Amino acid sequence: MSSGQASVPATLAEKAAANLRHPPSLTLLALTFSTGTVDAVSYLGLGHVFTANMTGNVVLLGFGIAGAAILAAATDPHPATFAADATIALMAAAMGVRNATARRLAVPDLTTTVLTMTITGLAADSTVAGGTGKVTVRRISAVVAMLAGAVAGALLLRTGLTLPLAVAGAVALVTCVAYRDAACQLG
Repeated sequence: MSSGQASVPATLAEKAAANLRHPPSLTLLALTFSTGTVDAVSYLGLGHVFTANMTGNVVLLGFGIAGAAILAAATDPHPATFAADATIALMAAAMGVRNATARRLAVPDLTTTVLTMTITGLAADSTVAGGTGKVTVRRISAVVAMLAGAVAGALLLRTGLTLPLAVAGAVALVTCVAYRDAACQLG
C-alpha cells in the first residue's frame, strides 16, 4: 500500500460481494434456491399466487416453511380452499422473514426473493452496456439459484405439496445453522 492510500477495513457485505464462497453469499444463494421451490409450490400448486415477495428473517423462515409443510401434509390443500389459503399465508409470511434477513446481511445483488433489480443490474452493468461487469458472476448465480429452485419445486410438486415445502424448509434450516457456524468461525 502506498503512503497516499488509506486503509479501509472491508465490511462483511464487501467481503461477501467479493467472494461467492463467503458465508453470507452462500447463505443467500441457498435461500434463493429455496425461494424458487416455494414459489413453484404456491404458483403451480396453490392457485397461481407468488408468496416470496414479503419481509422477514431466516430463523423464522425455517419454522414457517416447516409449519407450511406440516399444514400441507395434514390438510392436503387444493386451490381455492381454506387449507390452501392458510398454506399460502404461512408461506408468504416465511418469505417475508427471509427478505428481512437478506436485507440485514446486505450482500449487493443477492436479495433471495426478487430478481428484477438483479437482472436489470446484470444488463445495465454489463460490458456490452458500457459497464464494468464486475458483479456478473454473483448476479448470474442468483438467477441460476432461483431457476434451479423453481425447477426442483416444480418437479417435486408432482409428489404433492408436502415434499417440496419440506425440502425448502430443510434448505433454509441447514443454511441458517451453517451460516451461524461459519460466521462464528470468522470472528
